[in-house]
Amino acid sequence: RRVHGGAILSQRSAAQRVLREAASKARDTRVARIAGLLALGNPFTVVLAEIDKMKELLKEEAAQDLKQKTWCEDARTSSNTNIESKTKQMEALDADVTKLDDAINHPETGLLKLIADSEKSLEENSKAMADETEARREENQQYQDTVSNCMSAKSIVQKAIDVLDKYYKKMAKKQAEDEELGLLQKADPAPPATWDGKFSGQSSDGKKVIGMLEFISTETQKEADIATADEEKAETDYEDSMTALKDEATKTGEDLASNKEELATKKEELEEKKIDLEKTKDEKRTIEGYLERIKPGCDWIKENYATRETNRATEKTALDKAVTMLKGTAAFKRAAAKEDSLKTGYCKGKCAGDEAHADCKACLAEVSVEEYCKGHSGAP
Repeated sequence: RRVHGGAILSQRSAAQRVLREAASKARDTRVARIAGLLALGNPFTVVLAEIDKMKELLKEEAAQDLKQKTWCEDARTSSNTNIESKTKQMEALDADVTKLDDAINHPETGLLKLIADSEKSLEENSKAMADETEARREENQQYQDTVSNCMSAKSIVQKAIDVLDKYYKKMAKKQAEDEELGLLQKADPAPPATWDGKFSGQSSDGKKVIGMLEFISTETQKEADIATADEEKAETDYEDSMTALKDEATKTGEDLASNKEELATKKEELEEKKIDLEKTKDEKRTIEGYLERIKPGCDWIKENYATRETNRATEKTALDKAVTMLKGTAAFKRAAAKEDSLKTGYCKGKCAGDEAHADCKACLAEVSVEEYCKGHSGAP
């Protein structure tokens, strides 16, 4: 019996040593506590139950670690994808803002410059029409004065021609009558006060004077005709210029209205793009803040997951080895046989419904339920 007891102690010590080594490698006090149970000489059933709990705990812990690792990887992948998407959106929105701002404010081609140019052009156009109209009025007044002067001069000349022509015709008629009556010896009648010399030869000179007056009248008429032609051309040019200026004003006005409408649209688009840009920036900052908040926990699980998996594998191997060593002792086998005997014998009634119940476990341990529960907190 002493040899047999020494073998049991040897098996306990070996199992204890295996567990302590595993606890040291994994730095896990939970495995060390089970090794402590062996050192205190607790029954195999207590130690094995604790080992089962420990293995289940390791399994749950592994599942939790994997869940946490997977969640972190998914969260970071999703967040980084969203950040990349937001960054592209920001770049596109920023480009839109720049383009719209350029369309509005470019110093040479922007809508504000085009509108200012159109408004200036309309002012210049209006001034040009007013100036040309005033110039045309002055030219027309000059034309009317010129024609009036010409007509007045022509009228005076024509009157002089008519007077002279009448006079010379009268004189010629008188001379012809005198010749017929033989009165040619009579003295010539006195010429008009404006004429010097004898009447002899006045007929020829009179024709020259009348010719000169007629030439003056013709030239005066030509001058009036030229003035009229110039006036008609000036009026045509003026009307053509007014038409062109009006067409230009209409086109400029249409462009101005179109540019103002486009400006209002561009300003609205620009404001919307700026709002969208700021919103996207806020969303990106929110995602970055979220990544920053999960960083400590996710960095930790990323850095320690492999080590924890290795440690759990080491602990499980040690626990399984300890179980094999403990179950291999004669004492355990006797206890197991006794437990089986009790389950089918004395404890059959208490274990038939639920072998995990405290009533069954206390019966198999041959202690009261109260005593069993003291050493097994949480037993059903």
